Amino acid sequence: MPGWYRNQAPEASFPRTENGRYDYQWPTPVDPNLRSRDFISPIIPPDPQRPPAVTPTAYNNNTGYSNGVNNDENAPYGYSRRTTAIPVTRTHSKWKGRIAGYTLLSTIVLAINILATIYVSTRPREGGISAIYIGSCSASSQAVVWIHLAINALSFALTKASNDCQQYLIAPTRSDIDHSHGNGSSLDIGVASWKNFGGAKGGRKFAYILLGLSSIPLAIVYNAAIFSSQFGNSYNYKVMGMEYLSNATSGVAPSYVTDSVPEWALGYETFENLTNGECISAYAKINLHDRDNLILITPYEDYGLYVNPVQGQTGPWQDTNFGSGIPSWMCASSPDDFGNAQAFFYLLDFCPEGIDAETFIESNATNWTLGGYPIAYCLSHKVPEQCQMQGSLLFLTVVILCNVGKILGMLMTVIMRWRDEPLLAIGDVTASFLQAPDMSTAGKCLLTIEDVRKGDQNTWGAKVWNPKRKFWWQAAGGWKFAWNLGLLTSTFVGLIVFLTKAVSILRSNQETSESIWSLTGRTDTFQNTWSLPNTNGYAAHAFVANTPQLLITSLYLLYSNTVSIMAINSEFASYSQVRQPLRTSSPVGQQRKAPLLIPSFGYGVLIIISFTVLHWLLSQSLYLASGKTIRNNYFNPLDNYSDLMGLGFSPLPILISMLLILVLLIALIGSGFRRYPLNAPFVGTNSLAISAACHPQPGDDNAAFSQVMWGATEDGKGEIGVGHCCLTSWPVARPVHGRVYAG
Repeated sequence: MPGWYRNQAPEASFPRTENGRYDYQWPTPVDPNLRSRDFISPIIPPDPQRPPAVTPTAYNNNTGYSNGVNNDENAPYGYSRRTTAIPVTRTHSKWKGRIAGYTLLSTIVLAINILATIYVSTRPREGGISAIYIGSCSASSQAVVWIHLAINALSFALTKASNDCQQYLIAPTRSDIDHSHGNGSSLDIGVASWKNFGGAKGGRKFAYILLGLSSIPLAIVYNAAIFSSQFGNSYNYKVMGMEYLSNATSGVAPSYVTDSVPEWALGYETFENLTNGECISAYAKINLHDRDNLILITPYEDYGLYVNPVQGQTGPWQDTNFGSGIPSWMCASSPDDFGNAQAFFYLLDFCPEGIDAETFIESNATNWTLGGYPIAYCLSHKVPEQCQMQGSLLFLTVVILCNVGKILGMLMTVIMRWRDEPLLAIGDVTASFLQAPDMSTAGKCLLTIEDVRKGDQNTWGAKVWNPKRKFWWQAAGGWKFAWNLGLLTSTFVGLIVFLTKAVSILRSNQETSESIWSLTGRTDTFQNTWSLPNTNGYAAHAFVANTPQLLITSLYLLYSNTVSIMAINSEFASYSQVRQPLRTSSPVGQQRKAPLLIPSFGYGVLIIISFTVLHWLLSQSLYLASGKTIRNNYFNPLDNYSDLMGLGFSPLPILISMLLILVLLIALIGSGFRRYPLNAPFVGTNSLAISAACHPQPGDDNAAFSQVMWGATEDGKGEIGVGHCCLTSWPVARPVHGRVYAG
């Protein structure tokens, strides 16, 4: 790369002016192999934004920046033992505005939840479940799909907001870092970690736990708070002769005719007249929403029709040829078949295997025979649909409590950290160390995150520069990266098993391939559901249906943390390749603004969008399936309803979820096996390693506000052959392979 040594030339002597600064106008080198263009640093013009010096003042432990001079050799770790000048007091006000925005968002969500709960409480209620809407089945199902999209977006927004607040709560100040380094330990910068949590005070720990615990029930119950319930009508059917229609009401019909007429058929005048094709099409459904009782008219009069009537009662999710939704009684053409169908309708299926409703209509539209009687037309009783969108007052109350918990946690974050200035970005802590180098890491300029992990401080001093290209995953650590891969792979395999099981159930129910992949969510087919053993309870099914949401939330937190660590190390490593300003929370001088709590806008947005979509897809893949059968039981009017509860599933959302998990897995592997530059510091997010790389030469007072670069400088420890590497605004060169560096 232009600007580095192209050859392993002898050590250069960087001339200084009388005031001790390096002369940027390079003299002609003695070594003919060493040319001025072989150095990485260009001539740096004076910084027009360079702030003026200030009167020396005390060290600011809160912000972590020195405001003046401290030449006390006995000063504690973190104090500068050289002149430093910070003309601008950092306020980091943006993070406070961010938390205020999060609090406002949470308050708006709370208001929405409270209004929804109030409305739900005013609706007809049974067993704590309110009917928010009663009517069209398709309308209620579609409404729940879109409501769940909004719920998942709001839920994930609250999770992201509380996660950021947790990070603010345990983000260290410079004084926290100095205290930790003084005890021989380290903290993490830019990410949440258990080390940072352990170093936080009790009040901040309580707020951290409150924000975290409030996310658990929210992930489980929010989707289950609003759900759809399918209502299906059971119905009576009976084959009757035309003689009944013409004579029954006039009293002309024989007594054996009128005596055999059931009560439900007496009001046939209000029934709708349907052709055979229309009749089969209307009733060839597993779940009948808008019709119930059916009279099938035959042109033949037969005494046996009334002595041994062709009649029966069936209901939703029963007595069905699963593949087509055609009730088995429709296919019982002979009297024997019909008798068997009535006696064994749970066991026998008289419809040809694989037949669909359209084929059945075509073959029976003109010559439909039922129980040995040809059918001329039908009389159908049309009723209004009664499907519901329902809401759980209990679950909505839990959501409100979690929402309140998050708001309290956010307010505690602002109150407890109002006077603190946490170092949120790697640029913040780098600027702090450049202005006030931490003397606990002096002489350890090649310290890496791997050295810190090993814990052997005897190896932290002078080291031979023997660079090896590191993978991105090494910055996060092998265990953390492996946990990510393991969870993603397990989730992917689990979805494969889930999809295989779902398709197997659908195929056993004789669903066609077309119908299987058309099930995009909220199916009303209870053959295509699972029910938990020994319970028909709403809460148990809701818990199981939404447990995957909790898994995905945990996966998001781990995935985001891992990617952040890898990207943060990449940012620091980039200073070894090109001279550039620091990215900080509150830019000063030439500094650039860093995105808060995400290493880059692109990474953060893609991860957030991916996991939001994944949450919604899983809510459509496995969901609470509620149903109610309207029996029309004339013998016992109090027994007109039968509740069903199960777990519904839909193959297409499962498949899309699998693909999205696979994309996230491939993206993580692809990122993890990228390599950092060869000649670059390897610090991760570790405060000790970052500190060790931030010991610029005496006199480089404004490096934090200028364009900086990491590399070898002239200064060493005064020892022959020992060099020094650091982040500095002055010229640097590529470290020489095999040379010892310290300082």
